Amino acid sequence: MRTKAEDLAMLAIARSSPADAVQFLENMDDTSKKRELARTIAENWAKSDIYDALNWATSSQLSDKRTNHEIFTIVLRELADKDPELALQTALNQPLYESAFGFESGLEEIVVEQVVQYDLDKAIAMLSQVRPGDTRIDAYKSVGRELVLNAEYDRALMLGQQLPDDERKKYLNTVLSLWAQEEPDTLLASMDSIIATPELKQQAAGILLAHNFLNGSSILDQDQVEQLQGLMAEGEPTVVQMDMTNLDGNSIVQRAIEQGGTVFFPTTQRTITSSDNFNPEEMQKNLQKSLEKTLETVLKDVNATGGKVEVKTDVKKEVNEPETKDSD
Repeated sequence: MRTKAEDLAMLAIARSSPADAVQFLENMDDTSKKRELARTIAENWAKSDIYDALNWATSSQLSDKRTNHEIFTIVLRELADKDPELALQTALNQPLYESAFGFESGLEEIVVEQVVQYDLDKAIAMLSQVRPGDTRIDAYKSVGRELVLNAEYDRALMLGQQLPDDERKKYLNTVLSLWAQEEPDTLLASMDSIIATPELKQQAAGILLAHNFLNGSSILDQDQVEQLQGLMAEGEPTVVQMDMTNLDGNSIVQRAIEQGGTVFFPTTQRTITSSDNFNPEEMQKNLQKSLEKTLETVLKDVNATGGKVEVKTDVKKEVNEPETKDSD
């Protein structure tokens, strides 16, 4: 059994001479410590010699899929800055990674996310090669967010036209939500121009109304609220609420680590007032995925000690009842 000093010594070698630290991985049984060492090797090797680091990542015999995925993520982020084409091809050669909650993702979304920070057009050109499903949606969202931050709103909307209907709605939700957050006045002013179709107007109106509600009705005046409500079909989303209160993380996690049991987080709720075309299963999936990212560190800590994690979500549909007048 290694001592704390030995563990620290291996990490120090991984920082100063990552190639020499690779040998330590073979005889490590502690998954958590092995993952930490592998990440440290990847981070420092990628900075000092990205191509040697890439050769190591592609030839690594690590059996733990998550560790392997994290190594590639680190290396490909660095490679994407220096050789984006090789980074993309390397990512596409790797199998999809299935997360703790069962979501499959390809590493190419990491490459696109990195490239879009310095070459927007190159990132857009890469999108056609991204694998379908959640990987493609996330890659498009990375580009869409950057376009919105650059105030290229019409270009962000046009980009979504390349996606199938179900993926386009998810993409546009991200684009419109960020737009409403960054420049709500501009989004409102665009309702009669680049927000062209009735469906898009309805989606944008719902997001603006939700954003206004979540900000204490400080974004829109009453006339603007009424204008947007006039664009909505009866019962379309006006309120989005998330409740993560009573998240007693430390004691729950500690107990699970000590007992190797299951971690239960209090139910996270998202309540939406919606029309009949509301898809609770899709909302449930999106909420679960967002929680996975939010609780990533906790998941790593518990899983590394042999525990299990269960995050409960609850998506409800509420229908506005028509107001009734009191009879005389």
